[in-house]
Amino acid sequence: MADDMLTKLILSHEFATQNNLNLWMKKSTQNNQTLFQFITQHQLIDEEKFLAAASHLLNFPSINLQETDLSYYLQLFNTSLEKNNTLALVNKTTDNEINLIIANPLDSSLAEILQFRNNQKVNILFTHYTQLHYLYTRIQTNHLSKALSKNPINVDVSEVINTVISDAIHRHASDIHFEPQISKNRVRLRIDGILIDSITIPAKFMTQVINAIKILAKLDISIKRLPQDGRFSARSNLGYIKETRVSTYPTIHGEKLVLRLLNTDSELKSIDTLGIPSTSKKLILKAIKQPQGLILVTGPTGSGKSATLYSLLQLLNTQACNVTTIEDPIEINIDGINQSAINTMNGFDFSDALRALLRQDPDVIMIGEIRDKETAQMAIRAAQTGHLVLTSLHTNNAIETISRLVNMGITPFQLSQAISLVIAQRLVRRLCELCKSAAVSDNDMISNFKPKGCSYCNNGFKGRTGVFEVIAFNEQSKAILFDNGRLKKHDKNFTHTTLWDAAIDKVTSGLTSLCEIYRVIPHD
Repeated sequence: MADDMLTKLILSHEFATQNNLNLWMKKSTQNNQTLFQFITQHQLIDEEKFLAAASHLLNFPSINLQETDLSYYLQLFNTSLEKNNTLALVNKTTDNEINLIIANPLDSSLAEILQFRNNQKVNILFTHYTQLHYLYTRIQTNHLSKALSKNPINVDVSEVINTVISDAIHRHASDIHFEPQISKNRVRLRIDGILIDSITIPAKFMTQVINAIKILAKLDISIKRLPQDGRFSARSNLGYIKETRVSTYPTIHGEKLVLRLLNTDSELKSIDTLGIPSTSKKLILKAIKQPQGLILVTGPTGSGKSATLYSLLQLLNTQACNVTTIEDPIEINIDGINQSAINTMNGFDFSDALRALLRQDPDVIMIGEIRDKETAQMAIRAAQTGHLVLTSLHTNNAIETISRLVNMGITPFQLSQAISLVIAQRLVRRLCELCKSAAVSDNDMISNFKPKGCSYCNNGFKGRTGVFEVIAFNEQSKAILFDNGRLKKHDKNFTHTTLWDAAIDKVTSGLTSLCEIYRVIPHD
């Protein structure tokens, strides 16, 4: 009956087709998740629209938790009622009634439980699930920190691991760092590219935590002085699932662990969500429609290159196209694409994989990264012989990509014959829409906002967006950069939107701040 209500809500408001809904139900069952958990984790339905539709269907008022200071709810928080991994917030009103704040329409049955327990009237209110789980994980982490500081002997190791991972997942962290230090053993989360403190763990307890994680990742707990790599599937307290890659590293104070929280195929980003301006997106879409050519995505580690490559692969993943990748490692498994991982320990590197792949009748080839001359030469050759090749490279901007490949041993003539498009990118933090405030700018031409900070963001920022510099190589641009088999010095007549120009556009539109782009984007 409850499932019927959710599916009725989805179909009646055209949040999904019946085919999409069937697919979601199948995948949620495979993941041992409720349909609601699967939908909210992968953000398959606009949360604001869903909240309005649920409130209207069930005639429950809605409440925005972000409009009230977090400390207010921490004081009123009495208990969380979990049933099939769902979550509710409960607090008593001044009239001695009970407010039951839920996000899932299926949780309304909890009202009967509360009413029976307390013999009081229960008022049901709807809210955003993201707000609920953020509040819940913050409370859980605060309770754990207090317990560890008072008497860690009474704290269960699995509780520490589950709480930290749940907090990281629901705050959209990309990495979790377990770090042994001189004075304390700390846990930090990388959120929006910045490391922030999570909890402090006593020294003796830290060893137990690290060993437990190593067991989960099928690593050898007796090996402490050599790096190891493993992975496991993590489930948050609220039923969200993340594939987790584990890396150990010996330090003078003990083993350091980093957990990388990987996205799944359901969390692949569409090209429309990356923050690419419309003019640049048109150039990209035109390039990937060509039957051959070399498309390069460049930038430092953590600049979002993989997300961009995967979004392009989604567009190319059709029944008529043989798409094959060579990756190190495979971060996201995509149904319909042939993915392979290199294994340098067994002598299977990028160049070996590419050499074998060319005998597999590929249409599109994605090479995770060009690291050496041989791989670069083979990628160029593949692009010249009827294949569309997508790959990444570490350079500061689009123009430097040309010089970097030439320095690796690729002749300018070869490059000019193969290259189609270069995308240089960075990720900048987005200003929190709830608390950003206008700033006085040194440049009157730039409309500027500054971070302030509130209970639901990280020092004034929440989420990230991409900054892109795109160069499409046509005959005119090639003539400006290449001449008779030589690479020209950068011509002042070669005009395009640079990374800095693109970043300033993000500032003037109010998406980020000047201080953030100065932190991330190279500038004179």
